[in-house]
Amino acid sequence: MFSQICLGFIWFVIVPMVIGCGLLTLFRADKAYLLLSYPLGFFAMGAVFQIVSVRYIYYHNPLHVVINRWLTGIGILLFVCGVSVVFTSYSKRKEKLNRRRCPIEHTLAAAVILIVAQIILAAIGQTTDADDARFIACATAAVETDTMYVYHPVTGEEMGWFQAETNKDVTSPLSVFYALMSKQTGIHPAVIAHTVMVVCGCICGYLIYYYIGYVLFGGELRKTGTFLCIISVLNIFGNVTAKHVSGFFMTRLWQGKAMVASVVLPATVLAFLLVMEWQNEGKRPYFMWVFLLVTMFFGCLCSGMGIALPVMFVAISFFVAAVRQRSFLILLGGFLCCLPNLYYLWFSRLLI
Repeated sequence: MFSQICLGFIWFVIVPMVIGCGLLTLFRADKAYLLLSYPLGFFAMGAVFQIVSVRYIYYHNPLHVVINRWLTGIGILLFVCGVSVVFTSYSKRKEKLNRRRCPIEHTLAAAVILIVAQIILAAIGQTTDADDARFIACATAAVETDTMYVYHPVTGEEMGWFQAETNKDVTSPLSVFYALMSKQTGIHPAVIAHTVMVVCGCICGYLIYYYIGYVLFGGELRKTGTFLCIISVLNIFGNVTAKHVSGFFMTRLWQGKAMVASVVLPATVLAFLLVMEWQNEGKRPYFMWVFLLVTMFFGCLCSGMGIALPVMFVAISFFVAAVRQRSFLILLGGFLCCLPNLYYLWFSRLLI
C-alpha cells in the first residue's frame, strides 16, 4: 500500500509538475503563471500517450508495447524539462529577489475551502452507469490481458474488430490511459478512475478557472477569488440534470466527456484569453501555443467530443481574435494547434 501511494504521488504529482515547470521555463512564461504548470504537465503526459497509442491500438498490439513507447517519450520530455528547470535555477541563483509579503485575500481563502470540500465530495461520491462500467471494464481487461480493446466490455467475448462504443475509443483511448497508470503505480484501474483522476481533474480545472479569472480581472486577487467562489458554488449546487456540467464535475469527472466539459474546454478559453492579452501587450505568446497544443491532444484522448468541440471553439474565437488584432499569425497558430484534432477526425473514418 505504501509503495502504491508513493508511486501514485510520483506519477500524478511530481512528474506533471516537473514537465509543466520545464515547459514554462523553456518557453519563458511569466512567473505569475507558475501554478499552471500542473495542468500543463498533466496534459502533456496525456498528449504523449495519445500520440504513441492510437496506431498500436488500431493494429491490436499489446499494452506493454504502448507502455514502453510512452515511457520513452516521457523520459525524453522529463530530461529536457529537468535540464531547463535546473539551468534556469542555476542562472538565477545569485540574483537578489525583493521578497514582499502579499496579504492573504479572504475571497481566495474562501475559494480554497470550497474547492477542497468539492474535491472531497467528488472523490467520495460516484455514479455507476453503463458508461462507467465500460470504462472500468476496458481498463481492467487491458491490465489483466495485456491487450487493448480486444475483448467486449459487456460480454467479455473476443472481438474480431472494434464494435459499438469501442469503435470510437480507438481514437480516444482514455480507459487504456487508466490501465497504463495502473500498471505504473500498482493501483487498480477503478481506483485510478474514481478517485485519483477525480482529484487531479478538479485541481486542473480550478487552476484553469483561477487563471481565467486572473486574466479577466487584470490580476486582482480579490475579484479572482470571488470568481472562483461563484464557480465552486455553482458546481456544488448546480447539478440540475445528469448532463449538466456541474453533474459532470461532481459525479463522473473520470469519464471522457465530463473531462472535456469541465477541464478541456475551459483550457481552450484560457488559451484564447491569454493570446488576446499578450497580443495587446505586444508579447509573443510561445508558451500559450504549447499549452493550447497539448490541450487539444488531451481533448482527443478524452472523448470524441474532445476531438470536435475544441476545434469549433478555437476556429471561431481565434478567427475573431485574428480579425480584431489584424494578425494572421493568430489564425495560423490556431489552425496548427487544431491539426491533431483534424487528423483524428480523419482517422476515425477508417474505423467505420
